[in-house]
Amino acid sequence: MSAGKFIVVFKPEVTQDQITEYVDQVNNSGGEVTHRYDSVLNGFAATLTPLSLQSFQSLVGTGGVIDYIEPDGIVTIHLSQEFCTTIVELALVTPLPQNFQRCFAPLENVVA
Repeated sequence: MSAGKFIVVFKPEVTQDQITEYVDQVNNSGGEVTHRYDSVLNGFAATLTPLSLQSFQSLVGTGGVIDYIEPDGIVTIHLSQEFCTTIVELALVTPLPQNFQRCFAPLENVVA
């Protein structure tokens, strides 16, 4: 991997204070942390310099504090018509828990 935009995810036992130290290291060495992930992931998105990337790569794996580093970018998926039809059919006949939020468009105009 060469320098660029990455998502850096730390191991669960790494504290927010420790992550802040790494954020400061990135920002002070010519990189830029563009987003902190404190709830779903334990890490941040950043533009890393070649030196920062190399330094962080040495912290991945056994004994290191970083779980993984991934290139940052847009991820898309394509759902087949068959899959979407199955989901709609299930949503029409299956009662959903009250706290369940649908991740699909409202089913107001769907005919079973």
